[in-house]
Amino acid sequence: RFSDLSRYDPTDLGFFNFCREKDSRLLYDRTVYEQSGWRIYIDLVDELDYEPFYDDLDMPDNFISWKAIMGLHVLMAQVRLSLEGRAGICVEYCTAQLMQKDIKKRLQLIGTPEREMSGLIKQFHNVWLTTMCAFDEAIISDDAALAACLWNQILDMPEHVSPIALARLVGYVRATLLHLDYQDGEDIISKGHISWLNFSDIPV
Repeated sequence: RFSDLSRYDPTDLGFFNFCREKDSRLLYDRTVYEQSGWRIYIDLVDELDYEPFYDDLDMPDNFISWKAIMGLHVLMAQVRLSLEGRAGICVEYCTAQLMQKDIKKRLQLIGTPEREMSGLIKQFHNVWLTTMCAFDEAIISDDAALAACLWNQILDMPEHVSPIALARLVGYVRATLLHLDYQDGEDIISKGHISWLNFSDIPV
């Protein structure tokens, strides 16, 4: 999917026409994909319990930690969406759009100077594309490769993090991806319905 997405700017509304040209079997109007993408993201922001991740992984409760955990879940959602063809790519696109807008708003709220904003958003976008590729490679590799990706590239975890906690996070990612595989694709595409596992329930 990267060869498709990389050709389009996140603000390019022609993306949906591109998807429809590539696959005439798209069933829904653009607004359905937008609403599903927004629902996935908003549920992640509002409903996911971030505290167990902070506690177990010894991460401070701040914007950087929140963005890392949220981003990990967006990546897992995108892996599931990629199984739904062009419709899944459209929802991925909308989720990524809203994430970028939300991060910009949060940067404004914490007092980031406006003159720095465009550079930070561009940097975030570029890092995000790299992280997507790294995560896709890691999940089809062994647990050591996934652990390295989570530690170094996605979460930027402290050096003193417990190996047991990192192993638990790897188990959580593997279990969550399997859990997402069993969820109904039509519900995800048309309604943005995704359920998440509870990190606290993953055995140590």
